[in-house]
Amino acid sequence: MSVLRHANICRLLGACMDPPNRCLVVELLPRGSLWGVLRTSRSIDEAMRIGFINDTAKGMSYLHNFQPPILHRDLKSPNLLVDRHYAIKISDFGLSRVKAHVQTMTGNCGTVQWMAPEVLGNQKYTEKADVFSFGIVIWECVTGECPYDGMTQIQAALGVLNRNLRPVVPKTCPPFLAQLMKACWARQPELRPSFLQIVSALRDYSIRKSMEEHKQ
Repeated sequence: MSVLRHANICRLLGACMDPPNRCLVVELLPRGSLWGVLRTSRSIDEAMRIGFINDTAKGMSYLHNFQPPILHRDLKSPNLLVDRHYAIKISDFGLSRVKAHVQTMTGNCGTVQWMAPEVLGNQKYTEKADVFSFGIVIWECVTGECPYDGMTQIQAALGVLNRNLRPVVPKTCPPFLAQLMKACWARQPELRPSFLQIVSALRDYSIRKSMEEHKQ
């Protein structure tokens, strides 16, 4: 983590590895997590929500294209911290792994509501599991709600694994974001876009939106 340098990655400033006082020192991010911001702030507009999504995509693209690539494995709004300018910093690399030379891994990881079907099913998975989780984060940014609220973790896991359950996309969701999140949580990992593709799509969307606003 100490070698990672990106505007959307939480910086590691120092560490103490001597027991019993083992700890990490990271940059101060006073607004807390995106989870908290989405649920407590009343001043979040669509532009800010797009910013949260874009920042997260750029940070994840950096991790996946690092050499060797890094899989986060627990991407969710509680692990996305917010600085004083409302920029996103990806944090909590407790479950992250360098991508294996065999290109796939197995084993349960992450948090159920954000987990990809292949992870829930203890099957082989790749970096596309992070893309699935990102699709859930997009939904959170759009709705400000908890995915699968009212369901137990077991109910949510079985629904995703056996019934292709996904959060309900609200009718008020911009069509581009609805299409993007659905692409991210495709059942087949190979059908999900890469973060490079996601960053490019978000950039094009922002340009189109800006041009449309200037015409008005």
